[in-house]
Amino acid sequence: ALSGFALSSGANTELFAQCMQEIPAHVKERIDADRENAKAIGARGTPYTVMVVDGLPPAAFSGAYPYSVFKDAIDKAISQMKPIEVK
Repeated sequence: ALSGFALSSGANTELFAQCMQEIPAHVKERIDADRENAKAIGARGTPYTVMVVDGLPPAAFSGAYPYSVFKDAIDKAISQMKPIEVK
């Protein structure tokens, strides 16, 4: 998939392949873990944003959205939050 994207974008595919082969093991493991995590929560592409607010279910956004969509989601989450008790 990435090599196809590199080819279609005009990148030097030899250098791209070399770069992909030289990824350190710990970085590749992190990338693979992030990819699996994304699949597990339903991500099907990028951008994929998950908004997590303590005490509320996560809100997921698959695709690019304008600022107003995120502002509305944040405002809604704030309105649903329980007040914090200060002692």
